[in-house]
Amino acid sequence: MGKTAKKSYLSADQILAADDFDYLDVDIPQWGGTLRLRSMTAAEVHLFNKAMAEPDGRETSIARAVFFSAVDGDGNKLFNEDNWLDLQGKSLLPLLACQAGFMKLNKMDGAEAAAKVLDEAKKD
Repeated sequence: MGKTAKKSYLSADQILAADDFDYLDVDIPQWGGTLRLRSMTAAEVHLFNKAMAEPDGRETSIARAVFFSAVDGDGNKLFNEDNWLDLQGKSLLPLLACQAGFMKLNKMDGAEAAAKVLDEAKKD
């Protein structure tokens, strides 16, 4: 029998220092460029789910998806508590592209359906 390698276990510092986010670049020609999306943190998932349970949760879900996931090239959030609702006034098609990317990136149910809705909207 061969000698088995000793397992190396992670430390708290290693876990906390790891950049464990996934990123997705979404071309948004209507906005003149590419939007970078980042997967959500555990805290953001909790806040997103909590917000979805609010009376207006479904009405603002697309804007919330962009709020929680849109980042710049360095991973800094683009929107904050003061300006994210302004996204509600933007055109639906680019927001649908963001929502589809958000759902895919965060492995949410309905990601394939969202992508199909986006494809259909692009045809019109």
